[in-house]
Amino acid sequence: MTRLMWGWLFFCLAGTARADDTLSAKGIIDKATAHNAFGFTNASARLRLTLQAPERADKERQLDLFSQNNPEQQCTLVRFTGPAEVAGTAFLSRNAPGKAAEQYLYLPALAKTKRITGTQRDQKFAGTDLTYADIQAQTLRDAELKRLDDTTTGGQPTFVIEAIPHDIDVSPYGRIVAYVHKDAYVPLKVEFFDGQKKLLKVLSVQRLEKRDGVWVVMAMQVEDVQAQTKTRVAVDSVDFKALPPARFCSPEALAG
Repeated sequence: MTRLMWGWLFFCLAGTARADDTLSAKGIIDKATAHNAFGFTNASARLRLTLQAPERADKERQLDLFSQNNPEQQCTLVRFTGPAEVAGTAFLSRNAPGKAAEQYLYLPALAKTKRITGTQRDQKFAGTDLTYADIQAQTLRDAELKRLDDTTTGGQPTFVIEAIPHDIDVSPYGRIVAYVHKDAYVPLKVEFFDGQKKLLKVLSVQRLEKRDGVWVVMAMQVEDVQAQTKTRVAVDSVDFKALPPARFCSPEALAG
């Protein structure tokens, strides 16, 4: 779930529309990326991340997420609450029509907020298998899109969209294939291929629920098949009525 989880989170977006089999590839992606990458719009949520790697004990992260969307600007704030070594770390993504997207990271150990730019967007986010670019979810928009044959994914009817990034020398991906739920317009699976068109990582939705009339990804996984690492995401709670912290869309407010 514009980057369900996290843009893909994936990313992995919330939706309420019904299937339209006449839609073009761009039309489907526009619907699937209409919300923030985490799948929540005008909401707050509490999430758990589990980081898995060979020959290493699992690591857990807890975080709070706030999202606000209006005609002038879309903002998503992530603040880690645990464990102690990452608590206080905060990330802000904001998008305004006609302007370049902005991303900011606050590191409490340095008491400093920095803007994420250029090749920094391809770095891993907080040790997960998602990059800052993934979180922003612009990859599908900045690509040549092609609608492939529809299929079923996890028993659900899905559109299949292939995306080839326009600037292959800059993008960390040479090809992306998204499997988008026909009713919820949520990517149930996204396959990312490297510059040599070899499968790099796979995002898969494991639990999709309807909350307050909105489809929400409650559990998902991102697997780096080349590094053999995984990031599991679980949503412990989501509130569509909660108000975000004051001035939460300002980089100056990231310190808390």
